[in-house]
Amino acid sequence: MQQTTSAGQDTGDTFATGIVLEHPIELVWDAISRKAWIDRYYFLPINADVTTVGGALFYGSPDAKLITGVVLAFEPQQLLKHSFRFTGEVDKTETIVTYSLAAAGQGTHLRVEQQGYAAGSQGYADVAGGWPVILDQLKAVLAARK
Repeated sequence: MQQTTSAGQDTGDTFATGIVLEHPIELVWDAISRKAWIDRYYFLPINADVTTVGGALFYGSPDAKLITGVVLAFEPQQLLKHSFRFTGEVDKTETIVTYSLAAAGQGTHLRVEQQGYAAGSQGYADVAGGWPVILDQLKAVLAARK
């Protein structure tokens, strides 16, 4: 199966992108919800596994929380949604990140959407540049597992 990253899509206030990974949904799910995996491919370490609706999350350290959020939806191997806010932003824009998983042959299609930044804003530019890098790093971490 070919691993591909789709180009980001601009739908106003939502940036969306996706990737097909040559791994079963169970493994991809663990990779997006478990600290041990997330810390290997994300720009910053996360505070804990992402497993409980209402659970607080942050990226960075307890003394320097650079991104904060709350888990809004948790449907194992299907959907993970959380709020997301860069703590250093002047306007403190809160956005919503949604991960959706679907079978793709022997592998998994992972779609990521981040909603809430106005197209053309600096926040939008940051996530539009960041998600493709994060997904490429995820792909590399999962490939190294083989």
